[in-house]
Amino acid sequence: MKKLYTIILSLLLVSVFSAADLDAPDELDFGELFSNETGKKDFIITNDKGIDLTNLLFIADVDGNYIIEFDPETWDSLEENETLDVDIKITVPFDVIDKEDVTIGKIILKTDKDDFDLSDLILSPRSLLYVEKIRVEIDNEVQTATETDTRIDEPVNPLETVSFEIEVENLFNTEADQEIEINDVSVRITINGIGNDGDEVELESETIDLDYEGNGRTHTFQLELDVPVGAEEDLYEVEIEITGEDDDDNDYEIIWILILEVERETYNLIVPEFSVDPDSVKCDANIILDFEIVNIGKTDENYVHYTLKSSSLGIDEELTRFEISADPDDDENVYRASVPASVPIIEPGTYPIELAVYRDFDLLEELLTIDLEVTSCSKTNPVPPPVEEKKEIDQPVQTEQPEEQGSDIPAVQISDSPAIVGTALVERSSASLMVLIISLIILIGLSLIVLLIVLRKKH
Repeated sequence: MKKLYTIILSLLLVSVFSAADLDAPDELDFGELFSNETGKKDFIITNDKGIDLTNLLFIADVDGNYIIEFDPETWDSLEENETLDVDIKITVPFDVIDKEDVTIGKIILKTDKDDFDLSDLILSPRSLLYVEKIRVEIDNEVQTATETDTRIDEPVNPLETVSFEIEVENLFNTEADQEIEINDVSVRITINGIGNDGDEVELESETIDLDYEGNGRTHTFQLELDVPVGAEEDLYEVEIEITGEDDDDNDYEIIWILILEVERETYNLIVPEFSVDPDSVKCDANIILDFEIVNIGKTDENYVHYTLKSSSLGIDEELTRFEISADPDDDENVYRASVPASVPIIEPGTYPIELAVYRDFDLLEELLTIDLEVTSCSKTNPVPPPVEEKKEIDQPVQTEQPEEQGSDIPAVQISDSPAIVGTALVERSSASLMVLIISLIILIGLSLIVLLIVLRKKH
């Protein structure tokens, strides 16, 4: 019986001894520390276990590549109620993720008797390749994330666009007082499971270098995600990875996680494409109106109806009672149309063309308008006759009447004026012929007079 009491008492003592840790601070907060920066703290432990401790060894159980140093790291013995003053240094690695008040681990004291959990180690790590914030835009709504694990408030639908802006900065000069560049900086965004058939979607940026000073030490990356039509309704992790390498060959890898929600409405017909080809014409021309209707809702649509209208252009087209499946893997999930039309003779100007899409006959889902530019409708002007090339004439051509008796025939002159060069030769020929005829008449008249004189003398 006495032996049993001894065993029970021993177990109770062991239980009490193991249940309580040594007297030490619950946590040590190092505040904000940048990559390759070392923070220092000191703490005091008191042996209140009621037993001497020997062969003390301080270690740190931490996540990541932090360098932890203790002074002293080892100690021979710590008697009951004795205290020990310990210094601790933490050096932050280059591949840290910017976070606020992170518990990176805990101080552990190992002894011959037992191991004791001491203080939590807390700090706010900062990378010298610094990501200040990430802006996300969905449907003109902008949200700014200032830390990882942020959920994006605005849900997104299939075929909508999500824009990401990632601002990065080289802090070597401002925070570490070093003239070091960070090179080959790039961003990769990965979203697992959001693609068609559950595939991942990946976006990659260009690669840039960040100077240590001036405007070149900052850069904003811009990437856009077009949500696949087959994206299921769910929450998705958006992994944003920023990498680079500084002049001292230190690698940087920063990872932010954002949460993106994809939702599908019960009924949702959209028109992602609506265009006119060509978009600028003269009147009395032909055009083609191209558009797509996609069902991104949860329900098959069996009574889809569209109209194409423009009263000014005389366009009035429609199609009723056709089906569009809600299954993105179905060929009938998208309806495509190319509608021809003719532009009448109208005044130049800008003319709207309206496309309306309905479900269940008359419930409006989409209403879009595009403009057609009509540039000219004037009739074709007559083509002016070609202008005959000017001919060079050395001197005016002049024809004089022979000096005959009683003759009063004026001289004919052809002008070399540029306005009548084309007709000058014709006038010259006509004048010569007239002079010849008149000369013949005069000659015949003179001959008759001579003949009459001769006849009179004979009689």
